[in-house]
Amino acid sequence: MCKPDDPNFRQLILQRLEVHAQAQKIRDFIYTKSDDSSSSDDDQSINGSDLSSSSSDSSDSDNEFVPSVPLARALISSQRYLAPRKAVRKNTFAMEGLFELDDKRFRQDIRMSKVAFFSLLHRLQEHPVFQNNSLCPQSPVKLQLAVALYRFGSFGSSASLGKIARHFGISEGSVHLYTERSLVAILSLEEALVRWYSDEEKKEIKRRIKETSGFPNCVGYVDGTLAVFGMKPTLNGEDYHSRKSRYGLSVLIVCDDDRRIRYIFTGFCGSVHDNRVFKESKLGRQPHRFLQNGEYFLADSGYRTTETVVASFKKPAANLSENSRFNRRLAGERIPIEHCNGIFKGRFPCLRGLPLKIKTGADHRRAIYWVRACAVLHNFLVKDGYEEEWTVRTNRTTDSTANRNTSVEDNNQAGRNKRELIKKIVLDFWKQRKR
Repeated sequence: MCKPDDPNFRQLILQRLEVHAQAQKIRDFIYTKSDDSSSSDDDQSINGSDLSSSSSDSSDSDNEFVPSVPLARALISSQRYLAPRKAVRKNTFAMEGLFELDDKRFRQDIRMSKVAFFSLLHRLQEHPVFQNNSLCPQSPVKLQLAVALYRFGSFGSSASLGKIARHFGISEGSVHLYTERSLVAILSLEEALVRWYSDEEKKEIKRRIKETSGFPNCVGYVDGTLAVFGMKPTLNGEDYHSRKSRYGLSVLIVCDDDRRIRYIFTGFCGSVHDNRVFKESKLGRQPHRFLQNGEYFLADSGYRTTETVVASFKKPAANLSENSRFNRRLAGERIPIEHCNGIFKGRFPCLRGLPLKIKTGADHRRAIYWVRACAVLHNFLVKDGYEEEWTVRTNRTTDSTANRNTSVEDNNQAGRNKRELIKKIVLDFWKQRKR
């Protein structure tokens, strides 16, 4: 690179100025032609017929700049942008005002308390994704994390890149970049925060559930939910269309009685039945890795009853008196998974309308990462409190098991025998409790 005292320095500067001047003339030429000519005239101009005729006109040759096609292509390709760009006005509120808000207003924006935010920041700020060797340093990690969390907590039009960018006084590209970096950092905590039970934890949850509801050896609850897309995917869009007439990803969740997610599996399109998602997960394919000695989950009637899943009775069997009473007890014990799903999607409204365009397999995988990152944050914030205003009231007839595809048959004899045994134990437990 030439230095100011180099004799070629002046010549180099003049050459660069000339190139920029020619590039500006090309831009003006392109915009003028596109405004004043029809599409056929534009095609002729690009092909060079108009250029040659213009250059032969002696009256205009001295005043009009008409580039050759190779020169035009070379100069255009040398510029990253054809049109002048306007700098985004920076907003100091993002770094100053946001963290001066009281805790209630801070929670409205970031979906967690200040104490939880700085605790999360402490665990993530040394992650390599936030480090670089560039002469241009990254923005502060707390700003990048705040932008990502704000995006996770946005839904609908408020989740657009433009609105979030203007809220924080940064560019739309920065919003996307900060979110991607934060996703990588948050998912690095997945193994520590979304984990299966230890032996001691299993003993404790089995004891608590048996004492409160009479279900023996139960280690949690399984259910499916839908991570909805904000728009129809371009890639095989009909496959994502669910029974709820929305496009999204099927999500399988197992939680404990503290509403902590113990296992999450997603990736299947929304049209796939919950029971099939369970069968294709590691829980369904390799149950012995997770459950031993007669342990099982409680599920609704959308699942097939097996030795590891005890589901409620379907009609017409559900009309029998004993089975109906058992279904009520099972539904009452499954309340934590319903709360878990509600809190999961209430704290992070992006799951009700993921602001992602699914055009490729990579976009599909990115949607999976969003869901998993929200699960990590959910577990991290289990003890942080939840604002009731975040809950979205829905029509239960839409999401109820009555509207679910109930084509799954309980044809597992061992599973049905186990459910009958558990039914007897549970009904006897409540009969004795009433005395």
